[in-house]
This record gives sequence, structure tokens and C-alpha cells, in this order.
Amino acid sequence: MNQSSIDRGFFRSLFFRSYRDEEKKMGTLVKED
Repeated sequence: MNQSSIDRGFFRSLFFRSYRDEEKKMGTLVKED
């Protein structure tokens, strides 16, 4: 594997993790409403 593909996979997993966390927060806010 080359460095660029490693970086791309790392940032992708980082992005999806934060995105899922935000989705969870929004979901709880909607439920509490």
C-alpha cells in the first residue's frame, strides 16, 4: 500500500466516525422533542 491510499482510508474512517456521531446526536435531539 502507498502512503496516499493509507491517508485516504484514515481520513475517510475519521470522517465517517464523526458523521455517525453527529447523526446520533441529532437522532437523540429528535427523540427528545
